[in-house]
Amino acid sequence: MLPQGQQNAVDPHGKDWMPPEFTRTGSYYRSRVKETEYWYLQASDVRRQVQQAPAKANSRGRYPVKYGNEPYQSLSAQQLFTEFPIMRSPQNGLAPTNYANGQKPGPIRAFYNEGDRMVFDVGYHDPARASECKQVEGQDEKTPFSLA
Repeated sequence: MLPQGQQNAVDPHGKDWMPPEFTRTGSYYRSRVKETEYWYLQASDVRRQVQQAPAKANSRGRYPVKYGNEPYQSLSAQQLFTEFPIMRSPQNGLAPTNYANGQKPGPIRAFYNEGDRMVFDVGYHDPARASECKQVEGQDEKTPFSLA
């Protein structure tokens, strides 16, 4: 998590962009993904999403899944790690949401042990690490994560 008082950023399109209000009043995670709506994630909202994540995927869903990227990063949680998509934090009066099967999962993930969801890490598919990605039959496999 970054400390309060983050400076203004410039979005990928070159426009001035202000971080969300919650970055000036509380804890948050910062990612370096392309999608500006995922740049800042309110820590309390991420905790809520991790606590409310289902214990296992339903018959039509993919998540949660066992975290399979190797080598394992230094994660706070104990192995075996569970990976679950984190949705963007609510802003401008929008209601908080959770990932649901059938939605596009987005670039942000929480990594936790199902036995203790109070300890978790937040990571993202890092476009700066795309060259590290393994290729299988011409397709990227297991895009590397960086921690937020």
